[in-house]
Amino acid sequence: MAEILKPSMTPRIDIYNPGDTTKAELLFELLEEYGMTFLPWQKLVLRRWLAEDEKGNFTNLDCGLSVARQNGKTEIIVARIIYGIIFRKAIGLFTAQQQGTADVVKRRVQEFFYENDYEEIFNLLTPQFRRKPKNYDYLEFMNGARYTFRTRTRLGGLGTTNDELICDEAADVTDDHQATLLPTISAAKSGNPQVIYCGTPPMATTLGEVFARTRKQIMTGKSGCWTEWSVERFTDKEDIEAWYATNPSLDTFLLRSAIEAEARSLAADDFNRMRLGWWSGVEDKRAIQQKDWDALYTEKPELDESFRPVYAVKFAPDRSEYSLAAALPLKNGKIHVEIVMQRPMSEGWARLSKWLLDRWRNCSKIIIDGATGQAILFEELTRASVPTKKIIQPNMKEIVAAHQFIYDAIQKKEFSHYNQPLLNQTVRVTKIRQMGRYGGFGWESMSKNMNTSALDA
Repeated sequence: MAEILKPSMTPRIDIYNPGDTTKAELLFELLEEYGMTFLPWQKLVLRRWLAEDEKGNFTNLDCGLSVARQNGKTEIIVARIIYGIIFRKAIGLFTAQQQGTADVVKRRVQEFFYENDYEEIFNLLTPQFRRKPKNYDYLEFMNGARYTFRTRTRLGGLGTTNDELICDEAADVTDDHQATLLPTISAAKSGNPQVIYCGTPPMATTLGEVFARTRKQIMTGKSGCWTEWSVERFTDKEDIEAWYATNPSLDTFLLRSAIEAEARSLAADDFNRMRLGWWSGVEDKRAIQQKDWDALYTEKPELDESFRPVYAVKFAPDRSEYSLAAALPLKNGKIHVEIVMQRPMSEGWARLSKWLLDRWRNCSKIIIDGATGQAILFEELTRASVPTKKIIQPNMKEIVAAHQFIYDAIQKKEFSHYNQPLLNQTVRVTKIRQMGRYGGFGWESMSKNMNTSALDA
């Protein structure tokens, strides 16, 4: 008789600080009376998140969950939000990359309070939220709790103070998002703010870096908890045992037929990341490895001012935007590069022209590349009396040489950058593409949401 496979309730990686989980058990009892059911692995994750010390403070302030899609992650998040509202009177923020995800989580939380048999649960809602579901992005409660549900594209001007922050679809959280989100919990009234990241491993085309960095920090000793169902190595798509080892809700929330369809349609590396939780090899296709790029960060550049800077403009081939970069040697001989601006071409380039015209006398060269704007910018500059000998419009041979030059400089650690988020994100999604003859190469983006114009510049 063939062996009957069962999904693993035990994560491959389970790092956490222990604590009292009495309130977690009370939460399960409350939610199960309402009609929510939880698999053992879901309860395990919530116990990690909700563990408290003897003072009632969370023992795990930074928490991560990495599990393949459709395993029931949303149920865990909804339960955690309800816990924060009822047990901790929390001011909380849930964020996701997609509006649909934020809407689903808000609706699920809302339904718990609207459809509950216990009148005191319904009465926790403030009067304005009891009448009927409101088309707001938040919910308010009589005990002082308040929970907001937003996409990360709508975080501008957030200006709130939160006790807890839950980031779903966390592989897409960027440093720019993080710079907006973390200050909202720095003055948490609870004095014990918790941040939770949930998602699947980053794809090769993912712009985010926060999820991977959090995982690495917790796995190398930073306090917090990380729970992960995954394969350690690249695995054959047809390895059914691996399906069950990495999908704890297989045959319940997740149908085996769905995985079979994915195995037929997805590329092997995508299947490993999306369905088997594989983190290794995320950088396989990248032109510049993260460790090499990180090693070139210069916090306080000491510029060699005996040289004049070089300015370079790259117009994106799809006419979406342009990037302006500046370069100058450091006193130690490294070449330091910064991105000055990146703007949509739909705005025109009056700002770009003015910037260059204000500075051309004190620069060495102005380099312009990109057929979508090269000729027009050249004409604007020369009409304004910039000498033609000051401007370089590189040919294919020179462009290929420039790519080789920067690649070699990075490998030899003769390059310097200022850790700018835009440039960091561009490097993260850039792979090599063949260009010209004789082995020449250029850059190509692996993301449909970002081109390589910053790195080209």
